[in-house]
Amino acid sequence: MPRREHTADQMMALLTLAQRIRRVRRHYKLSQAAFAKALGVSRSHLSEVERQKAKPAVEMVLGIRVAFPEVRADWLLVGEGPMLGGGASETKEHEPADLLAIDFIVDFLDDLLSTWASRLKRRERTEFTVLMWHVLRSAYAAARHNPTVSIEEAWAHAQSRARRVAKDILSP
Repeated sequence: MPRREHTADQMMALLTLAQRIRRVRRHYKLSQAAFAKALGVSRSHLSEVERQKAKPAVEMVLGIRVAFPEVRADWLLVGEGPMLGGGASETKEHEPADLLAIDFIVDFLDDLLSTWASRLKRRERTEFTVLMWHVLRSAYAAARHNPTVSIEEAWAHAQSRARRVAKDILSP
């Protein structure tokens, strides 16, 4: 399969995601072989990702969240906040008081998932939904910290961020 050319922005996002994946592996003091096995990917693919020669497979990103649940989704996907956080505390940390009705979020996540569903296995769909929920919540909360940003603008920002992250981790 021929290599796909990436834009400068895509390369920077790839580089930073690759660096964060490598940082997780080093934090847990794992060899590439042991880390790859924990994530369900090949060691050679992990090596190429860490050298910024390949894009991380969705299994790799989702595998980190399953094998290392203390690694914060916000940090892993977009580099925001600390690398590690407690599961329950992470849930409340970015929860804005005026979070939009859950129906809007569920509808958005369903639409996003339907776009990429053919590429994901059943377990991966659940993990993907959880990851996107973290991205939505974090981006929405960050936008709402600015007092001049309306709820609608914050929601649009959150949707845009979630779409970019989904595209970065799932597009070929």
